[in-house]
Amino acid sequence: MLLPNATIYNDFFETFINKISAPIHATNNGDYMGRIKTKLVKRVTRDLIAEHREKFSTDYEENKKAVSGLAEIQSKKVRNTIAGYITKSIKKG
Repeated sequence: MLLPNATIYNDFFETFINKISAPIHATNNGDYMGRIKTKLVKRVTRDLIAEHREKFSTDYEENKKAVSGLAEIQSKKVRNTIAGYITKSIKKG
């Protein structure tokens, strides 16, 4: 036995499934956005570069060691993200 509003529910679930199955990072015109850095990473990077610019270079491995010595960051992933963003910022100028 079908519910009286079965077609409404089917339309809703079909629309819902189509939305969640679409790529999250795709924009309306099919272009793809780059990775987005969190505010924490951007703020820490800005502060470290402002205070210790001479300790950073365009070498990622050196920047990883410098970040470890200058900031107390518990997560290795966040430390590496900050070091990578510093490297990118130094290369950019």
